[in-house]
Amino acid sequence: MYDVDGVAKADGLTLDEQHELEQMLYQWDKHLTKNAEKMDFYLGNVGAENLGISLTDAMAANFDLSCAWPEKAVMARKQRSVFDGYVSSNGEVPELLERIVRDTQLIDKYQRSVIDELVCGCIFATVSAGEEGEPVAVVNFYSARDATALWDFRRNRVKAGLAVVSFRPTSTFIGEEPDIINYYKRDSVVRLVRGEHSWVIEERLPNKAGRPLMEPLAHAPSNHRPFGRSVITKNVRKTTKKYLREQLRTEAQAELYSSVQRYLLDATDEQAQAIAENKLKALMGGMMILTRDQSTGVTPQLGQFAMPSFEPHLSYMKQLASEFSMESNVPMSELGVTYDNPTSEGAIYATKESLVMAVEQDLNLPNKEGLRNIALLCMAIAGNKSVSDLTEDERGIMAHFKDPATPSVVSQADAATKLAAADEGFAGSDVFYEMFGQEQSNIARINAYKRRNMGAGILDEVLSDANL
Repeated sequence: MYDVDGVAKADGLTLDEQHELEQMLYQWDKHLTKNAEKMDFYLGNVGAENLGISLTDAMAANFDLSCAWPEKAVMARKQRSVFDGYVSSNGEVPELLERIVRDTQLIDKYQRSVIDELVCGCIFATVSAGEEGEPVAVVNFYSARDATALWDFRRNRVKAGLAVVSFRPTSTFIGEEPDIINYYKRDSVVRLVRGEHSWVIEERLPNKAGRPLMEPLAHAPSNHRPFGRSVITKNVRKTTKKYLREQLRTEAQAELYSSVQRYLLDATDEQAQAIAENKLKALMGGMMILTRDQSTGVTPQLGQFAMPSFEPHLSYMKQLASEFSMESNVPMSELGVTYDNPTSEGAIYATKESLVMAVEQDLNLPNKEGLRNIALLCMAIAGNKSVSDLTEDERGIMAHFKDPATPSVVSQADAATKLAAADEGFAGSDVFYEMFGQEQSNIARINAYKRRNMGAGILDEVLSDANL
């Protein structure tokens, strides 16, 4: 837990503001430990929990094990959620928005932040006016480990938000503590700074947008959980722990039975003592000479145990992989387990269909609305006006994502060609070039080239009519 005592008691806060801050700080602290645990699973920092039945804790501590399945569940979605910029209902994206997206590196920031959204269930984007030398509007993303918000169910948006924008090092075991906190309200942004003895209000920045300058991007949101749900669910964590325990058992068996286990019957005390004193030599296959007991005439009999099979371990790992695949929608083949090799493009797609649908419905679809609201806030900040005062063309923008099914360029081009044959007006449009795999930057260059050629053609006609 971070030390944020006194934030809600800073001088100058109203009672309502104190109440909102207390709510958000409680909510943030409530989820902080769980979000940190989920990040540990993603980073592979979770070790095997020894049950103490077949192995002692001292023995188990010698094995350094990890599981990359939670990371795979996150990255499989992240790689298929590619934000490609904004499009407009009238075909023309406002130049102001294009400049903000480019200058504030919004696309790159989204791609880097979506990992936190998938791990914690939500990220928060904040918008602020740029200072000298910065874009007219600046967008920053914060993990749920550094920000939180209250939800306005009636307006279906953030009621108030909080983000830790700066940390400072401390001598505590946590290593750092919040230094600057921004409190986002409908009509202002309150900047709270840690003073020598208490938190103080550094400044109140007016907000004309008509809503808090914070927008959540939530994975799989619902009415009950508007801030989304983590990909690293309770079942994902439980299955990962079971897989780590099975790894521990497998490694222990491999270590204990890596050498052939022999046995000796009817050995004399002297022979048993000699073998015990040269145990390593006996295990490594050194020559062993055993003589008959002269008093009894019994000859010692040497044998070896059958090596234990690893098949039960491998079968259980496959079962766990199946459980993980069912919970996370990650295909078994991406978890390192394969039963049958798909023989056709349709069969290959079928193995990924659940994952593609999860990305489209639980990630891209809600993020489209969130990214649209971020764009509206950016244009409102740049124009120093309310979102409701934006023009229809400005409000008509939409966030565009590439197809999460990641179809081949050949199949997309074939579909585009067939559409162009059915509708001649479709050929040469932005969507036509998108289906050919062209990025927005290339499409912009193609359109500029077409405009230059069209302008040159019109000029030639004018000069020809004027006989010049």
